[in-house]
Amino acid sequence: MLWKFYFEISIFLLSVLFITLLSVNVSAKSTEIDGLDFGPLAGLVGTWQGDKGVDVAPGKTVLHVAPYFEIIQIEVVGDVTNAGAEKLAVLSYHQEVFRKADGKKFHGQIGYWIYDAVTKEIHHTISIPRAVTVMASGKLTASGAIKLSTDSQIGQSQFMLDNAKTTKFEMTLTLNGDSLSYSMTTHLDIYGKTFPYTDVNVLTSK
Repeated sequence: MLWKFYFEISIFLLSVLFITLLSVNVSAKSTEIDGLDFGPLAGLVGTWQGDKGVDVAPGKTVLHVAPYFEIIQIEVVGDVTNAGAEKLAVLSYHQEVFRKADGKKFHGQIGYWIYDAVTKEIHHTISIPRAVTVMASGKLTASGAIKLSTDSQIGQSQFMLDNAKTTKFEMTLTLNGDSLSYSMTTHLDIYGKTFPYTDVNVLTSK
């Protein structure tokens, strides 16, 4: 009967509409943690491990290439408000890096991942035990990667300024479910030349 056909079509369309609205709702909430929008940083929370790292560091005469594995722990800090106007969502992290050759830790850093839901800007702060700190900023690109860079927000000791000066930092990070990959380039003035110090790795969530 014709009325039965229209009834079934109506039920089908309502079902599609409900599923669509539900999907949109879930997607909209997927970037929120405890009601706070962390944008593309929301998926970073947790413990990450990866053993595909390659560190290419400068030497006086030859390059130093070190395969490595690492652990990164990322936790929710919450929100902060700057000057009574800017509200930011903040994550903290602790990174430990070990050489595959001998299992010894050769690098560590701490810092924050920060998201501004109004401007969509992302900030990444890095503090390493070489008297060097960096804050790189950027946004989520159309390809889904987070691209960050800075050539000015760099703090370093006088010794490092004179002997191993960081002039620029660049980072690309891609998060795909339980997989996280990154590439970093730290531009150094060292040993009388400019050198791109690089690190790459792929990690999984544990």
